[in-house]
Amino acid sequence: MPVRAEPTFQVRQSRVAADQREEEAIQALTQRLTAAYSTPRSAPFSSPCESARWGRDMPMRRSSPERMLGGESGVSPLPPFSTQEQNMPSLHFHVNSSLSPSEVMGVLTNFSPSRVEQWPSIDAEHFQVHERGETWAEVTEGNDKSWEHARYEWDPSQNRVTVTTHDSTPFGSGGWNFRMTPTDDGTRVDVELERHPSSFKAKMLSPIIPFAGPVFRKSFREPLKTV
Repeated sequence: MPVRAEPTFQVRQSRVAADQREEEAIQALTQRLTAAYSTPRSAPFSSPCESARWGRDMPMRRSSPERMLGGESGVSPLPPFSTQEQNMPSLHFHVNSSLSPSEVMGVLTNFSPSRVEQWPSIDAEHFQVHERGETWAEVTEGNDKSWEHARYEWDPSQNRVTVTTHDSTPFGSGGWNFRMTPTDDGTRVDVELERHPSSFKAKMLSPIIPFAGPVFRKSFREPLKTV
């Protein structure tokens, strides 16, 4: 007896239902994480991360992630990175480098083969320069666990490097913003990271981004000679 094919409208209904369940699961996880990190603690733990936040407009509270992570109060010294949705996971922090601002920019925008030697998080198998100009470059870089395809743009007169991430694993698109300020001992490097997760996996993992400051600070320690 021939098997009847499932009507097209039933297939569409099944897909819609699956999408709704996925979205509800993501919203439920986000609510639980937000509630967990907003719960007052008797002894907040400290971290070298200066400022981490979920979204840009979350008010500063006594038990907010900024205070729990030992962050600075007030508005971040960097301007908004993007005009896209304001509730995307983002991270702000700074590091102090013994290098001059021009030297820091040189490390950030060095796309020669020696880049894989400067940055422990980049290996030769996952490093490729697609195109480059005097103040920009299109590259793919990373390792077998995490990589991104991005466009670097820099302005020596402004001591600023902007990275527009077209795609990355596991978090998707987004970008970086680096601003160098000279100090008596070298350079203060303000860093802003933003991601725009679109896949189910990226949305599930993205809540950890605002609390990943110590990980990124450690990755900058060797190439930027941070103290």
